[in-house]
Amino acid sequence: MQTTVNIALFSGERIEMTLTPVQAGILLTFLTVMNNLHDGETNAIECISHFALFAAFIALVMMGLV
Repeated sequence: MQTTVNIALFSGERIEMTLTPVQAGILLTFLTVMNNLHDGETNAIECISHFALFAAFIALVMMGLV
C-alpha cells in the first residue's frame, strides 16, 4: 500500500480509494451480521436492522443503482 502511495505521489497521480454502492452495501451487511451473530443469539432489534438493510437494497434496485 505504501509503495502505491509513493508511486502516485511521485508521478503526480490522484489516489482514489472509494467503494461502489454494491461494495459498500456488502461491507455494511457483513458488519451487521458480525455484530448480530457474535454471541449466537438474535433479538427483534437485530432483525429490524437486517430488514432495514434489505429494504435499502430493494430501494436501490428499484432506482436502478444496483
